[in-house]
Amino acid sequence: MHKDFSLGGNDVRDMRIVDYEEPSFYNNKDVLSLLSGVSLTSIPTSTKAMRCSFTVNGIPAEGSFVIRTKDKYGYGTQIDYLLGIYSLADQFDIDAPMLLEAFNSVKFNPAYRNICMPVVVAMTAIFA
Repeated sequence: MHKDFSLGGNDVRDMRIVDYEEPSFYNNKDVLSLLSGVSLTSIPTSTKAMRCSFTVNGIPAEGSFVIRTKDKYGYGTQIDYLLGIYSLADQFDIDAPMLLEAFNSVKFNPAYRNICMPVVVAMTAIFA
């Protein structure tokens, strides 16, 4: 990317959903699993992949994001995952293959995460 969005502020505005993304766009089995609607818990979840336009510090941008929310049973929703890539609006289609390569180099599934932070250790840390 020829322009670094991190320079000079972090003001994101004018977020608009342009369209919903095809699951195959990500070419990632973990994202496909999230989008399949299968919940890893008994709590109802909803996952969507969407193409969005927005501005970052006044610079037009476009991105593709996956968001998974969890139902809080009458108390609203909680965001479980917010994953994605973005670039300058007129560069997104050019930058997307490189950004997806970086995005897909990260494993998101719980089984992989639990290797790094076993559930027993995580639960001990939470309740300690």
